[in-house]
Amino acid sequence: MMKIVQFTLVLMNLFMHAQNTENLLKDHENPCPIQEFDTTTFYTKVNILNSEFGIQDSKVAAIFKLQDKPFQLAYRQYGYKLFKDCRYSISSTQKLNSKMNFGLNINFNHLYISGAEKHQALSFDLGYSYKADTYEFYLFLENLGNNSYVENDLKSRFILNSLYFWNANLYSDLQFEESIHTGFHFNHQLTYAYQNFLSLSVLNAFRPFEYGFRLGYKKGAFQFYSQYKKLTWTNATGFALIYRPGNE
Repeated sequence: MMKIVQFTLVLMNLFMHAQNTENLLKDHENPCPIQEFDTTTFYTKVNILNSEFGIQDSKVAAIFKLQDKPFQLAYRQYGYKLFKDCRYSISSTQKLNSKMNFGLNINFNHLYISGAEKHQALSFDLGYSYKADTYEFYLFLENLGNNSYVENDLKSRFILNSLYFWNANLYSDLQFEESIHTGFHFNHQLTYAYQNFLSLSVLNAFRPFEYGFRLGYKKGAFQFYSQYKKLTWTNATGFALIYRPGNE
């Protein structure tokens, strides 16, 4: 009887890992989570940073498989009408074994400043993931080689995420970040999921101190998320929509 209970808990944890679409909502682009998606997935998200000037960070992307290999095409834009930092990305992953994945992003970056010369730059990101029954690790190297528009003006970061699944409904996500430009950061996300259709995440950053929450709702093939963050310099409101046809 005990073995049956343990086996059931493992299956529940694996199911939750496979359905963890909140990995798509992070503020960095580790490619490894796309390995989890067996069906074509479309998603878009936007964070409104300043409504008065129209400053926002938005992304639209599609995940699909080609010859049984996962790919992602994405477009991300930060800024407002007079300043736009845009990125076109293609991502893919390679399964190393049953627990480990390796991923690559190829990014074309485009900078528009009203009245100034436009700039372009190519950059590369590397990702790695390790998954066990109750925990996961993700490593991410952003802008390997520290490419720039002009000089030292593209993000270059090392990020480590450690996820621990307390049970089938509750998990913690610790993120450690070292940036060439802004130094060391540390934050934590605690997420509770109720019956696979409703989720609540509490978001905390400790260096610098910031906080917020995210509410998710699933209906058929659609998942909706709304988010609020109290940042050091603004109050940010975010929304996301994920569409997974065939996952009703």
